[in-house]
Amino acid sequence: MVNNLYGHISPKKKGRVQSRASLLHKNILAVAEAGCPICHAPLETANHIFFECPFARRFWGAVGFQFPHAADVKLLHGYAAHAAVPPDSASTFTLLCLWNLWKHRNAVVFREQQPCLPLLLHLCRSEARFWRARLPGDQELAEAAWLGCLTENIASV
Repeated sequence: MVNNLYGHISPKKKGRVQSRASLLHKNILAVAEAGCPICHAPLETANHIFFECPFARRFWGAVGFQFPHAADVKLLHGYAAHAAVPPDSASTFTLLCLWNLWKHRNAVVFREQQPCLPLLLHLCRSEARFWRARLPGDQELAEAAWLGCLTENIASV
């Protein structure tokens, strides 16, 4: 095990996101099946799921994240969260957003749900209190900042 992504423990082996590109590489999927189920891009990589897919870009924009054009999952720890998020809770907020984006993508793939940005933001808000429990001490201000980020742009979605 190795510390990465804001010091959290993760498996040492890289490439753990089971994107369609990963499954193609393992000969589990055919080339025709390796596209993004949300935007129909020809190859769904981990970077595509979390940064490049237009749905993911709209999500991050709604939450107030600004990623470089060529964002990379491996460099996630170096990207800044919304300015309103306290620095000591930024990594947890980022993981909350990533986890819910991943779960929403899986609902599209496995339960044939339609991509829905308001629903994704609602799911993030619903889980914020549980994720706040990961933080040391009383972090009500962090949760309030998270909820603000997850709510402030909802009208433009």
